[in-house]
Amino acid sequence: MKKFEFEKAEAIFVKCLGGENVNVDAYGFSREFEFNVMGVNYKIIWFHNQSTLIVGGMQVMFFDCEISNTWPSPAGAKNKLQFRDEKGNCVAVIVLEWIGK
Repeated sequence: MKKFEFEKAEAIFVKCLGGENVNVDAYGFSREFEFNVMGVNYKIIWFHNQSTLIVGGMQVMFFDCEISNTWPSPAGAKNKLQFRDEKGNCVAVIVLEWIGK
């Protein structure tokens, strides 16, 4: 698998999900993204080889993510954010949109 580059992370978490970079340093760079989906706040700490999804007190390490409507999918989910480990196994799913809602 290719590395999860910053530009892809920014495209997903900021441009697609309406999030933002937080804790920006003096050079204008930050590895941290925050976004909200259906009233739940999420934080990402990005590194191109191993990133971390944080929600509440839970942390999930992941290698890559994408917005998709393919399996694995909770019943009734139309669109979701899928997080995968280095081997391509799904480690977390955030539903972005439900069918009919």
